[in-house]
Amino acid sequence: MLLLRYGLLTVIVCAFVTDAMAQLAFTTDFGAWYGTPSLLTVLSLIGLAVYAFRRSTAGKPLFGGLLDR
Repeated sequence: MLLLRYGLLTVIVCAFVTDAMAQLAFTTDFGAWYGTPSLLTVLSLIGLAVYAFRRSTAGKPLFGGLLDR
């Protein structure tokens, strides 16, 4: 469904993120020895998503100036 609606790049990114999250050990206990890499992975994926969103909107306001009133 993603392929038909949004294209091949979306499917590739979805597969990459799904595989990255499945292959790495995630925890909410950041005191564990594998806590820091899981936090780094989550922050990297969030940063990549924010960067992609900003690039896709080309720096335009999110709500098109509706909040400026």
